[in-house]
Amino acid sequence: MKSKFLKYWKNIPMLYAFAFFLDPRCKMKGFTNALQFLSQLTHIDYSTYLIEVHAELTNTFSKYESKFGEVRLQGPPPIASSGKKKNKGLGRNFWFS
Repeated sequence: MKSKFLKYWKNIPMLYAFAFFLDPRCKMKGFTNALQFLSQLTHIDYSTYLIEVHAELTNTFSKYESKFGEVRLQGPPPIASSGKKKNKGLGRNFWFS
């Protein structure tokens, strides 16, 4: 059983790490806690992996910033309100308009 667990969690894919700490519920602190928990279970040191993930995320963000950092999109101007209450649900007005 332990060998099957280690098969998937000994070398954690970088994508799993990105997905984990880009989740607003977890962030970097939650990822660190999860790695500490896995380290206790598997007796594998994940401290270098945490540094690698942080460096890769920083690298990815800097690439994104260099490509899209200067772009400032302007949204459409706000529509003037007619004073009527708008239905914001996915009810009849949404499907039949």
